[in-house]
Amino acid sequence: PFLPFHEDSFASDVEKDIDMSYIGSRTRDRKLFMDSALNGGIDVFLRFHDRSSNLGLSLDEYIEIIKRTKITFNNGWVGAGEDVMTGRIAESILSNTLLMNEHNKNSAIFNYFTPFVHYIPVTNVHQFVCYSQFFLENEELMEDITRSTKAFYIDHYSSEKFWIKLIEKVSVEN
Repeated sequence: PFLPFHEDSFASDVEKDIDMSYIGSRTRDRKLFMDSALNGGIDVFLRFHDRSSNLGLSLDEYIEIIKRTKITFNNGWVGAGEDVMTGRIAESILSNTLLMNEHNKNSAIFNYFTPFVHYIPVTNVHQFVCYSQFFLENEELMEDITRSTKAFYIDHYSSEKFWIKLIEKVSVEN
C-alpha cells in the first residue's frame, strides 16, 4: 500500500511524551478534529501548514515528533467518495503510534489493515475524542495494538518486501 520508507528512521526508544500530534494541512476538517481533541483535554502537538518550508517542519523534526507521539490522526478522503492512503499511516505504524483514521466507506486502508486491530476508525469528532481519551487512560492496551500493528506491517508491507516484489516483476518482464 505504500512506497518504501526508511524504517530505521522511525525506530526509537524515546519516551512517548506527546499525547497526540498532527502536522499537516488544515484541509479535510482536520482543524475541527484537533480543536475537539484540545477541548477534550488532550495534549496535542499541532502544526498546520500549507506545505511551505517556512511553516512546516524538516523531515528530521517531523520524525522526532511522531516518534514521541502516542496517537496520530489521519484522514485521506479527497472528495466525491475518493480516499487515499497517506504516508502518515506508515509513519505512525513505524513509530509505534496509535493511528486514528477517519472512517469513510471507500477508505483504502480497509484493504490492508483491520479496523480496531491495526488502527482505530472514527466517524465523527465525538468518537475521536472518546477513543483518544480511552486509549490515553489505557496505555498498555494502546502499546499492545501499536506493537502488533508494526509487526504486521513489517511482515506484510516492509520496504524490503516492496523492493523484492519490484525486482521480481521487473525480472519477469525482461
